[in-house]
Amino acid sequence: MTTVFISYSREEINKTFARKLHAELSDTYGKEQAWMDWEDIPVTSDWWREICKGIETADSFVLVMSPAALISPMCHLEIYQARQLNKRIIPIQFQWFTADKLREPFLERIQKDSYAQSLMNTADYWQFAQDNLKYIGKINWLFFGEQDEFAPKFEELIRVIETDLPHVRQHTRLLLQALEWQENKHNWSFLLVGEEIQRAEAWMKRAAELLEYDEKQKYLPAPTILHEEYIVRSRQQATYRRRIYRGLAATLGTILGIAMMTSVYMVWSLSEAAKAQHTAEQAQRISQFSSGVAFYNVGEFQYARQYFEESLPKIENPQPKFYDDLAKSCLQLEDYACAETHYGHAIGLDEAYTPAYTGLAIMHRELNQFSDASAMLEKAKRVYASNGTQDILYPGGAYLIARIEGSLAFYQDDWQRTIAILTPLVGGETYVTYGKEVMFYLAASYQELGQSVQACPFWQQYFSLSLSQFALNEKDRDQQARAYYQSLHCE
Repeated sequence: MTTVFISYSREEINKTFARKLHAELSDTYGKEQAWMDWEDIPVTSDWWREICKGIETADSFVLVMSPAALISPMCHLEIYQARQLNKRIIPIQFQWFTADKLREPFLERIQKDSYAQSLMNTADYWQFAQDNLKYIGKINWLFFGEQDEFAPKFEELIRVIETDLPHVRQHTRLLLQALEWQENKHNWSFLLVGEEIQRAEAWMKRAAELLEYDEKQKYLPAPTILHEEYIVRSRQQATYRRRIYRGLAATLGTILGIAMMTSVYMVWSLSEAAKAQHTAEQAQRISQFSSGVAFYNVGEFQYARQYFEESLPKIENPQPKFYDDLAKSCLQLEDYACAETHYGHAIGLDEAYTPAYTGLAIMHRELNQFSDASAMLEKAKRVYASNGTQDILYPGGAYLIARIEGSLAFYQDDWQRTIAILTPLVGGETYVTYGKEVMFYLAASYQELGQSVQACPFWQQYFSLSLSQFALNEKDRDQQARAYYQSLHCE
């Protein structure tokens, strides 16, 4: 992190002033705390990435305004980047200019700069520049005229930079963490944890208060949408982890209970010495399998599969659920042959094991094999009915069967049937884990039917629920949901 990024024109008089400003800021905050691009080098993607990184890591963006800077396409790109990140922008008017005389020289410059054109990604380059000018026009400017005494003006700049500096630095720190999370495809391991979440939530609350106070000067940076999403997802993931760990404790208790029962059975047929060794080996294998369960429950499906595959062949008298856990890991990794094989093993051990049939139904749904999916779902219904609705091996089975049936109707464009099947599922204990997927299908079905009034509340509930990690393609569904939602005008 740095304190200041300096944006300026490369014309000599501007560069001389910018160098003086950089030197004074370095003396004040430290040599590495003022970021400035010194070289007149050709613009490349690597160079631009360094510029963006400099803006991202800086607490304040100091813009040295002059006619040369405001007709420079690269200066406008830097301003735009700072705006997108909601950086504290501090405009310094170094040379006088009039906005109505900027258009023609700016357009002349941009027409010669194909790389800047590609970065702006718009057909109206002047509108791009005007948006920047309107934005900085709403902020209080500092005036460093060519003939003005530097020292008192510099003191005024320092005062602005240090206004609510802890808040601004937290803005930068959280932004960098959120960007890292985004660059790593929203991997949960990059989210905030524990007290970090509490501090971030307190910062968000304080930001609203400070921004109201700063309404006139416009010097304080507002949180970005990425800030908000990052903090909310961190809280949701923390809540989810607590729920998972409680479930994991129960799961481990069940597995260890099975291990103990297996050990008791083996004790009768082995010598005392062999019994002890054999029991220890089985306990170790059960423990290894339990590690796979733990990895699955926090979304690390590759590690889960590895632990399952290493331990399962060595466990005596494995239960159908053991193969079911391995099959689910394969399904999450889109290894459908592996999933089908192990669901088959589970059914081979117990033809009445309902989860294997629902797992196969989900697999065929993902492969767009809807007739096969429907056939597996019918088997799941029959088996579940024969086991009774209080099946202790499969709590929530009726809910899952209905959820899969509703999703099949959705993928076959039967919106009315989707709504009829899924509406009764809203709420309830199992809904906490799988409700987000239900919200997606309900909202999208109403929207496909042109009923936006009904769709909006379901979309709002969808975005308020945490990521499931048990539902396939959840992140892809999030992107699809945003595309649906953006086409509506929900209040």
